[in-house]
Amino acid sequence: MEILQTNCSKLESLYVKIVNEDPYDWEYGTLRIFRFSGIRRLALEVFEVAEFDEKCTEMFASLLRACPNLETLELGLSVDTIHHCWSFSKICAQIEDTTFDSLRSLRLYGALVSTLAGDQDGPIRSFFARHPHIQKLSLLTNQPNDLTHNLSDVSGAFKSLLYFEGPAFICKAIAQSQAATRLEYLRLTNVSDEDEEGYDGGDVAWSDFHLLQRLPALRRLVLEFAEDGLDDDNQILRSIFNEKSASLEDFEIKSGYTPVNSVRAIDISYRSTLTQNTPGRLNQRATIPTKSPSFGN
Repeated sequence: MEILQTNCSKLESLYVKIVNEDPYDWEYGTLRIFRFSGIRRLALEVFEVAEFDEKCTEMFASLLRACPNLETLELGLSVDTIHHCWSFSKICAQIEDTTFDSLRSLRLYGALVSTLAGDQDGPIRSFFARHPHIQKLSLLTNQPNDLTHNLSDVSGAFKSLLYFEGPAFICKAIAQSQAATRLEYLRLTNVSDEDEEGYDGGDVAWSDFHLLQRLPALRRLVLEFAEDGLDDDNQILRSIFNEKSASLEDFEIKSGYTPVNSVRAIDISYRSTLTQNTPGRLNQRATIPTKSPSFGN
C-alpha cells in the first residue's frame, strides 16, 4: 500500500474489499488506505465481520474523516449472522463533526438499518441537513426497516436529489421536500402493507398522497413489492394508477410471488392502455412482469 501511495499520489478512485478482518485492526491496517489525500470516489465493501458495535463505528468514522473531498461514497456492509446489523444512525452520530461538501452520490447496502433500538433520529436528520447537494441516494438494505421517524421537515435536505432508491419512509420525505420538483428516478424497495398503513413516519396516508402529482419531473418509477406485500387493496398501487403524469416514461412493477395480473387494484381495461403511448398518462412504456427474481441489491 505504501508503494501505491508513493507511485500513485493523484489517485482519486478507490475500491476496497475487506473480508474476515477484525474491525479493531482497521486503525492499524485499513486506515492506511486513507493516507491518499485526493480520494473522491470510494467504494468500501466489508464482509463477515462481527456485530457492528460502538468501537466499530468510531473506527469507521475515522476512515471517512480521512476523505474530506469525497464526491461518491458507496458502502456495502455484511455481518456474520442474520441477527446482527449495522446502524446508519450510529455512523452518522460519529461523523456529526464532519461535512463532505463535495458529496453528490451516496449508496448504502447490505446488513444496514437506519436505526436500531434506542437510536435517535437526530444524527440522520443532521447528516442530510449538512449534505443538501446529494444528487443520487441509494439505501438498499437486506434488513427490515420498521422506522417511525419523519425526515420531511429537515431543512434543505434532498433539495438537489435527482435519483433515489430505497424504502418508502424516505421516499415520502423526499416527495414532501424541495427535491419533489427535480426527482427523475424513483425506485421503492420492499413495499409492503405496513408502508401504506402509516407506519413509515409520514402524516399523510399513501392512499391520499398523490405521489405522481408531487413529482412532476419523474421519468422512471420502479415499485418492488415485498413477497407478501402486493394484494388486491394496496393503496400505493391504486393511487399511482389513478394519477396522471406528463413526464413519466418508464414504469416497472416487481412482485415477489404474486402475479400482478391477478391483482384487482389494476383495472384490466386501464392496464391495456399502458402500451399505447397515451399522452400524459404513464406514457411511453410500462413493464409489468408477473413475477420477478428475489430482491437483491
